Amino acid sequence: MTNLKFTHLNPKIQKMIMIISLIIAIIFDIVYITIIFTDTTILGTLINEIQVDYAPFSEIYLLIMAIIMISLGLWLGRTSSKSEDPRIRLKGRLIIYSFIITLFAYILEIFIPIISVIIFARIIVMFTSILFYGGFVLPKWMEKLFLKEPAYQDLLPDIKKSS
Repeated sequence: MTNLKFTHLNPKIQKMIMIISLIIAIIFDIVYITIIFTDTTILGTLINEIQVDYAPFSEIYLLIMAIIMISLGLWLGRTSSKSEDPRIRLKGRLIIYSFIITLFAYILEIFIPIISVIIFARIIVMFTSILFYGGFVLPKWMEKLFLKEPAYQDLLPDIKKSS
């Protein structure tokens, strides 16, 4: 079975990446909170109850977050897909599909501010929650649906060969 490590980097490099990420996050949070209390139009404007016209600041931030999300999601899915265990491989494929479809929905919602497109994108996100659930939990019904033979069958003694 594949060993799922989040990084194969030197611990000093890992610590440096964590510190840099923390500094960037703190700076962004300070800027974001300042904007909330001063001028929210820098973030965007609320058109109606479910529709937001994102300002360039928010679009750039959301795009960066989407890139980070898809990169980590695809890496996790690809690593899981290399496993010898069919359940883990299935989980990896479900994770890959869920991240790609979610990214597509986010891009639709952010860059096409038409109400019907926003509703469609949010329905897609609801659908992908099932894929995420399968990718991280993999309930028995989903395992039976996608795998021809449950993975735990390999652990049971083969009754047909012994008779």
